[in-house]
Order: sequence, then structure tokens, then C-alpha cells
Amino acid sequence: MKKTVKKLSLILSLALVVLAFGMFAAACGDDDKSSNSYDVKLVYADGSAVDGTAVNVTVQICLTDAAGETVNCYLPKKVAADGTCSTKADELPALKSGEKFHIQVNLPDGYSYDESAANLYVTAPGSVTVTITKN
Repeated sequence: MKKTVKKLSLILSLALVVLAFGMFAAACGDDDKSSNSYDVKLVYADGSAVDGTAVNVTVQICLTDAAGETVNCYLPKKVAADGTCSTKADELPALKSGEKFHIQVNLPDGYSYDESAANLYVTAPGSVTVTITKN
């Protein structure tokens, strides 16, 4: 009986160690989300997040060529309640020399943003903050 209890205890301990290691590895994997995604955060001038569920807003990523002309726009994505929208890098084509992605924000009437801002053109995954103005 004692041998069975010892074996059971050992198996349970090993299972807990494996589970704890897996949870630790999963938590560490999300530390730098922006390294493999294009993240857009919408804020008002005061820095508060734009609630994408209250304000019907979407973000669209468009590929531009070396001359700055739009080549292709990908499906728009809804902005979350915390003002964020994320697109995984592997959902988009790899950029060639001179190409970049242009971030477009589709807003309802009564809202605007600086569409010519330099930070709306990106060449690598990362995070972009766009300031929205309520007219």
C-alpha cells in the first residue's frame, strides 16, 4: 500500500511540475505581442481609449508600393472596447523593398483623424497610436 501511495504522489508531483512549466511558458510567450503583429490603438486627445463598441470604428491596413500608391487594402477589423485592433503579421504579405503598410481608420460621421500623419505608414510589426477627434 505504501509503495502505491508513493508512486501516486510522485506521478501527481510530476504532473503539477509539467503543468506549472507549461503555464509559465505560455505567459512568457505573450510578453511582446507587437513583435509579430500590427497593433493600432485609438485614443482621444485626452489619452482615453476610443471604445470601438460604442463608436462604430474599424481599422484597415493597405499595402502601398514604393511610389506611395495603394496596391491592396485588406478587410477592415473592428476596434475593441479598449480601443485596440490587432492584425497578425502572418495575415499580411511580406513587404518588399520600398513597400509599406498604410493604416486607415474608418470612422462614423462626426469623427476625424489626421490621415496624413507619418506614423500611419509602417514597415514592420509594432504598435501605432492614432488620435481621434470628435467634431
